[in-house]
Amino acid sequence: MMIDPVFNWIIALALIQLFASAAWHKTRDISGFSQIIASYQILPNTSKPSAALSIIAIEVIAAALLMMPSTRTTGAALVAALLLGYALVMAINLLRNRRLLDCGCHFGQKKQSISWLLVVRNIAITTLALLLFLPMQTRTMNIFDMGIVLFGLSLSSMIYVIVNELFRNHELLQNG
Repeated sequence: MMIDPVFNWIIALALIQLFASAAWHKTRDISGFSQIIASYQILPNTSKPSAALSIIAIEVIAAALLMMPSTRTTGAALVAALLLGYALVMAINLLRNRRLLDCGCHFGQKKQSISWLLVVRNIAITTLALLLFLPMQTRTMNIFDMGIVLFGLSLSSMIYVIVNELFRNHELLQNG
């Protein structure tokens, strides 16, 4: 099975946008992000500031690696590892019945608590990242293809925002 270059580029650019935005958001408040990491009670207290900086660096590196087709699978592997790590940490805390933790994924909006929906979202995005491991069909992309890539990127961004808002509204309705 091979993936069309249009879909490869849409997925790669959407992940670049997501992880560059995530890194930017975390960089703007490293102390706050470090506190979010601390609230999950997974790492020893002494490693939280360095963990925050490491996660930001990995997000930036992943986004950069996704830019080039020659390094895209390495970037996709980093994205998958990060997302599965985030999902695992959320799942551990949900199983501990610690549901009011900030997910750290709100990009300047109101705090969003962790939920099983966010775990599933991270696994779904991981699945998209893993599609970048499929061999890409070799064909020349034309201007029409580039338009489809831009449309696909815009559409994927809107879907991400809408899904996150639905998750947030679901949380608000549950907590009434």
